[in-house]
Amino acid sequence: MKKTVSKSPISQDVVKRHAGKWVALRGSRVAASALTYGQLQGNPRVRDTDAVYHVPPARTQQFVATRSA
Repeated sequence: MKKTVSKSPISQDVVKRHAGKWVALRGSRVAASALTYGQLQGNPRVRDTDAVYHVPPARTQQFVATRSA
């Protein structure tokens, strides 16, 4: 089985600024960010259609997505 690595959903510049945080993406733009998932979900700027990711710490490249538009 051939392994492939997916492209990061956000730029490396955004990864550096939001490392370790949860972000809501609207397209390729960060609509909101927070330290915890609960804080992000409580932010009125977050829409149901936003893709939500936990940005990995700078030393890793594994993203966790909770939903995607």
